[in-house]
Amino acid sequence: MIKRVMMALFVVCALCGVSPSYAETIYLKNGKKVEGKIIDKKTNYIKVMIKGIPFTYFIDEIEKIGDETAGMSSEDIIKQPLRSLGGISEEKKQLIRQLIEANGALNSINSIFADILSKVPPDQLAYYQSILQVDDIIARIIPVYDKYYTQTEIMELVSFYNSPLGKKIIELTPALMNDTMLTTAKYFEEKVAILQKK
Repeated sequence: MIKRVMMALFVVCALCGVSPSYAETIYLKNGKKVEGKIIDKKTNYIKVMIKGIPFTYFIDEIEKIGDETAGMSSEDIIKQPLRSLGGISEEKKQLIRQLIEANGALNSINSIFADILSKVPPDQLAYYQSILQVDDIIARIIPVYDKYYTQTEIMELVSFYNSPLGKKIIELTPALMNDTMLTTAKYFEEKVAILQKK
């Protein structure tokens, strides 16, 4: 049962930790400026979708990302520590809660917790309910969103996810990801078969 809980919590973290794509301007140290959607952020690189083609930029190539981070390099943004919940304005905390609800993460967390609790033996249910608190995980997620998004960006994301396109993305992303994984697996199976013939 503990393994199931740990796996479910990992899924919750993945759902909440993955940031959606958003348009940004990336300023490179060589003086070039790149406009695109950041599709992945890691500690040593970012991936940017430009006209449908993904490009990787290493942190040491980047001067800064976006205008609101003026004076901060992308490396500094990524390395900055999470602020404590008390260090975030009430207005921004409320906006982040709205975003977590609008982007479907709250529903996912509630579903995962309900699924876990439905499998707990009745004599242990109260204990599990006292440990697994949705509000507790949301309180821990808020500083993560605070680190990567400005208040303005969060407002824009809330508006986006409440739009028809945003709602469509939330609804179709699981099926899109599944189909993409199946298509990618089939591609590699075909290529491996060709490579093995040599």
